[in-house]
Amino acid sequence: DHGFESRRELSNWAGKILSCPLYKPCTAIRRKRIYMTLYRKEDWHFASPFLCHLIASQQQISLVRGRGTDFPPDSWQDMNTYNYQEDIMDHLISVSHLCKTFRVVKREAGAINAFQSFFHRKYEYIHALDDISFSIKPGEMVGYIGPNGSGKSTTIKVLSGILTPNSGACHIAGRIPWKERKKHVRDIGVVFGQRSQLWWDVPVIDSFELLRDIYELPKAAYQDSLEELSEQLSLSSLLQTPTRMLSLGQRMRCEIAASLLHRPKILFLDEPTIGLDAISKLAVREFIKQQNALHQTTMLLTTHDMQDIEALASRILLIGHGKILLDGTWEALRAEATGSLDELVAALYRRYQI
Repeated sequence: DHGFESRRELSNWAGKILSCPLYKPCTAIRRKRIYMTLYRKEDWHFASPFLCHLIASQQQISLVRGRGTDFPPDSWQDMNTYNYQEDIMDHLISVSHLCKTFRVVKREAGAINAFQSFFHRKYEYIHALDDISFSIKPGEMVGYIGPNGSGKSTTIKVLSGILTPNSGACHIAGRIPWKERKKHVRDIGVVFGQRSQLWWDVPVIDSFELLRDIYELPKAAYQDSLEELSEQLSLSSLLQTPTRMLSLGQRMRCEIAASLLHRPKILFLDEPTIGLDAISKLAVREFIKQQNALHQTTMLLTTHDMQDIEALASRILLIGHGKILLDGTWEALRAEATGSLDELVAALYRRYQI
């Protein structure tokens, strides 16, 4: 346990870092910085609780969380042989103490109140994410559950690089999503059940071709992906149909295919089966399992349908009021329940008062 009882101890530890061989070559470069993240013991789930390891890059030196109780090393000379990049890549997605707050304007109804709001506005601060931390290994399928407004979609948007958090750290495949968006999006696919990435009035194949140009895919790789996805999702008869003419189940199959055309390492699924009939849900679940088995695609699934979780996820993250309340396996969670899946979820929500 490399905990610190006081700020002075932490300062002394940081002083050793500043004097280590890895830091000295960068002291003359003004753009180089050190970021130090201090972790509370009670929030630490899987590693040594405090300051961790250094990663040297062309832009900065980052001090981030390590993976194991063998760090810091016994002597600073050991740092020359410590494999930092391999260590952080043990977890493809690493989130620590992430916070996101929205400021919402509030006013009463009526013309007079509308006029007054130009001069005296009232704001409400909504803490969508409140100090959340978790990590996901390559190839893992994780279910992310919680009631409406708990922060699930906000988490997906931060991990996708769409939103910038107020504080905290996030590394996905070694990148910070909101700082390296162009490189980051090449490694991820995102499906929002209530939003579309397909162009409404043109055939589906035209949307796919446009996505090929956006991701700059080689023609051969694009054709291979298109043929595989068309076969697995039965899209051949839909490719020439305008998106607006598709049923909800057909459109969702096309949406999932569009998110996987560039063969991403990570797939974020935000309620992908919402509104689908039983047959369409089974088809989508089976396809997601095939993709994970064939390509070891890492998946984070948010849904209110616990049958999706039971069929796909081996691990569960429960979020409520912007906080991670539970991180465990589906088998352990299911073993505690005696009723239906919906009753299990309701019991969880009551237990954590969400």
